[in-house]
Amino acid sequence: MKKIVLSLATLAVSVFAFSTELEFSTKTYNEDPFYLPTDADDENKTDFPSLKNKTSVKYESDKVDAFIEALAAIDDYNDKNFGIDGYINDWYVEFRPFQNITVALHDNIYADGSSLPIYDDNIAGGNIGSDGVTLIYTPSIFKGNLQLAGTLPFDFSKNDFKDDDVNYFKSKNEENDTEYADTGFGAIYTTEFFQASASVKDIFDDDKRLFGAYISLPGIFGAAESLTIGGGISFTDSKNYSALGFDDFTWFGGVKGEKLVSANLSFENDSFALAADFVSDLGEEYEEEVAWDLYTAASVSFGISDSISASLGTKFMTDTKGKNKAENVYGVNTSLDFNIDGHNAVGIGFEYQTFDKNFDIAVPVYWQWTL
Repeated sequence: MKKIVLSLATLAVSVFAFSTELEFSTKTYNEDPFYLPTDADDENKTDFPSLKNKTSVKYESDKVDAFIEALAAIDDYNDKNFGIDGYINDWYVEFRPFQNITVALHDNIYADGSSLPIYDDNIAGGNIGSDGVTLIYTPSIFKGNLQLAGTLPFDFSKNDFKDDDVNYFKSKNEENDTEYADTGFGAIYTTEFFQASASVKDIFDDDKRLFGAYISLPGIFGAAESLTIGGGISFTDSKNYSALGFDDFTWFGGVKGEKLVSANLSFENDSFALAADFVSDLGEEYEEEVAWDLYTAASVSFGISDSISASLGTKFMTDTKGKNKAENVYGVNTSLDFNIDGHNAVGIGFEYQTFDKNFDIAVPVYWQWTL
């Protein structure tokens, strides 16, 4: 991993040094709860909220695009002593050796319809790329609107080549059955009025095959220029529920399953913005004691002055079909953001989440510098 990161950083520095077409951001923040009392224990429990820094650099040009994001954090990792640790959170490189052809490394390419704007991530079925190598063809006949992608996923985060992480082109499993390489194909078609996508992963492995289809409607066909809605469905044959969904929509858990339907909404004008997420599992009932199958969140933000804005948000998670009914999760958050100048911004907020008489409290703060 260190060799990969060093090579990528060297590439990024050498490219960025000769170009002004780049984005840079560094953000120091905390967002974790510091007060965590539980119903089973009357003691007031507190925890140091990890102090994090996220730094990213992004470059785009006609022939090469590159991005790298690093995270570091100061925390009491062993609950006794404070220290600092970090890792490369994300990176990608795209280059276009020929017209209409893009070769991408470690590039997850998501359709707009799979976005969850409040959670700030995407559903897996909306991804036509992977953490491995992806080849993208953009046919001239569609004037750049269509992306056709084929991908070979593998793990770039190791320090060396390791047998148990190899994506073999053909191999035998423990039952002596023939298995073929994990592959994926997908397409994203984008116009002024809509974006549609479809993807399939692990095509040759019927135990892990993953399908996704999404659509996004920016402007609602011209009816509401500032409004975008989207959504779709992802489903897999895998019995590994972690293949789809997320376990941290809230501090108490998330929504996972074999069939996930999701939707997003965003609206923005000069003084007001609205966003919403929705995720629901359409699959079977789970035996787990706590398994939510529906998550939704919404936030509204507005400008108080030219340099001050405020936001208010809510989160909700429920179990609609579990045999052992899980209690609902409720959350509310609010924040104030101050743009000091063209580069510096600071903010402070308050967040509260509750589940089954348990509740957590956080006071998020941040300072961000952007180029």
